[in-house]
Amino acid sequence: MVIIFSVLMGAGVFVLTWAVGQEAAPELFLAVYMDILEFTLLIALGLLFYTLGLSFPLNAFLCLAVFVLGHSFDEAILSFIAIGRFGSPWHKTFIEIVSYLFPNFDIFNFRLDIVHGAPIEIKKIIYAKTYWFFYVAAVLTVSALVYNRKDI
Repeated sequence: MVIIFSVLMGAGVFVLTWAVGQEAAPELFLAVYMDILEFTLLIALGLLFYTLGLSFPLNAFLCLAVFVLGHSFDEAILSFIAIGRFGSPWHKTFIEIVSYLFPNFDIFNFRLDIVHGAPIEIKKIIYAKTYWFFYVAAVLTVSALVYNRKDI
């Protein structure tokens, strides 16, 4: 369902851009594709929380928290760099360690590059796809291991 709605949304934005701006922008579908990768990663994390036996409200809250954290780590690290010598090196190290444990959803964000017509490097796309593949594989593997240990 997420894929269907994302493709329909992307097609709608494509048609509006074409109708209003008189210009076809097929690169919008790259943004839709990256959003689909982002959503499927979030769904995999939701499945992990479900296999841990968490209640639905807690599962939903944790998914939302992971989504917000995943979009905030780049800004947190940059703010520690910006405060320079006034920042604590321990806090910066803690943020960097936690940023490796949680997914970095900013990797999938190509929207600004597309809107501003900036060239998108193929390396970034390959890196995002590889990151998605290994992160989803790891999360689903942990989910399967947890679920196999449950006494049903």
